[in-house]
Amino acid sequence: MTYDQTLRSNFKMKIVFALLSLIAHMVTVHGDVEIFDYDRLFGLSNKTEEQKYMCADIVFAIDISCSVKNRDKKKMVTIVENIVKGTKVNEKITRFGLVLFDKGARKRFGLNNNGNADELLSQLADLKTNIKKAHKGCKTHTWKALELVRTDEDLLGSVSRYDTETGRERKRVLILMTDGVPFDSKNNLIEVADLTKEMGRLNDLANITTFVVHVPKNGVLEPIPLLDDLVSSLRWKYEVDAGTDLEDVGSFFFHQLVKISPCDYRCTAKIDLCFVMDRSDSIEVENIKLTKEFFKDLADSFLVTYDKSNKKFTSAMIGVSSYNQDVYQHSLGYKCKDNACIRDAIAAIPNEHNTYTETDDALANVASQCLPPYVTRGHGIPRVAILATDGNTWEEGAKRINSRPTIKMAKRLRSQGIDTEVIGLPNYQDLVGIKEWKQTASHFVFDMRNGTGPGWSVNFEDLKSITGTVARKICGQYSDEGANEV
Repeated sequence: MTYDQTLRSNFKMKIVFALLSLIAHMVTVHGDVEIFDYDRLFGLSNKTEEQKYMCADIVFAIDISCSVKNRDKKKMVTIVENIVKGTKVNEKITRFGLVLFDKGARKRFGLNNNGNADELLSQLADLKTNIKKAHKGCKTHTWKALELVRTDEDLLGSVSRYDTETGRERKRVLILMTDGVPFDSKNNLIEVADLTKEMGRLNDLANITTFVVHVPKNGVLEPIPLLDDLVSSLRWKYEVDAGTDLEDVGSFFFHQLVKISPCDYRCTAKIDLCFVMDRSDSIEVENIKLTKEFFKDLADSFLVTYDKSNKKFTSAMIGVSSYNQDVYQHSLGYKCKDNACIRDAIAAIPNEHNTYTETDDALANVASQCLPPYVTRGHGIPRVAILATDGNTWEEGAKRINSRPTIKMAKRLRSQGIDTEVIGLPNYQDLVGIKEWKQTASHFVFDMRNGTGPGWSVNFEDLKSITGTVARKICGQYSDEGANEV
């Protein structure tokens, strides 16, 4: 090969290397950013893709006594149907049971009778068709229904249940739907009322969570103080006035079911992550503590393992930073070789806040310290910043918010092959954050602002309820395998 040929060959190789390097760092092609607002995170939907993950055993107890009209009995069954349709149903996620009561209480089906939603819906459709045949007498033996769900292990049982893999307690929930006071005869009203209270007390001691749906009796919603003794919390008591379509009542309490029974999730894919936590003074110190707990749980959702023999990480790496008017790098991904180390790094974040919200500087730190090439693995492994903030960028000395530097920095990160996904922390102003978040995020905004819809109410404690959703979406976006419910 001549000298000129060698030069040309070397030049071609440099061109190829430059093109490969450019491709490796090209901006990912992004579609519209998905906004997971309160309704998508917690609300009832009939869309299969929006079914919610609830790790719970849920039993409905439906009053079908004579005072309940047949059309209302069917509507109460429709409530159950709607809840089932809005839920991921299988033996590891959500299981359902159904009890009917009038003169006595009977198990229509137990938790282990149905392996999927279609089987449940088939049984519910059959019940609606034969609702008259299901009726056994003009009594309201509420106490027998309460006792049955506790004493039958195929329903809620008498002892707590725990996930065999995670050790987390599985929620056991009773949803009681009734139109009146417990009734056997006019001669023992007080006795059966006391018996009903006692069954409710025993259920509470057995750690059964009880919701109550109080439906109208002959079109009139009669006050029933006894129901306050049965419900686990008054916020879980739903009184259906005559102007409300009974079929729609499931949407009133579904979001509460989602909040109290989140599912754990474990992503085993290779992802280089950086958690970025807002510690500005718009977030109270107590809520900073709750955000740290959320990040600990989120970190546990991404398996961190290190192969000592080959000296390499085999799943996720996670770095941790926080910011306000300054940026703090608490830990780099390669320094933590297991999930316990990540939890310790997050726990060590000071429970303090300070002025200003320098989100642009926090993202610049992602590029320079948390996820630069020299502390990440390369080889096509995704690099993703998970930003948790409650509002807009407010730079030190500025008189107003200014989102432009943050949006610009997020674009710069993407040009370097680093994506940003946004956790919008609870904030009590309707517009704060969302416009900036939509232009900062690469794929997802998990919008936990308060006051953004009728009846929506969130706080920092609700963050733990979205851990599985956040991990599931991010894992699915950046990997083709290595994810599972745990």
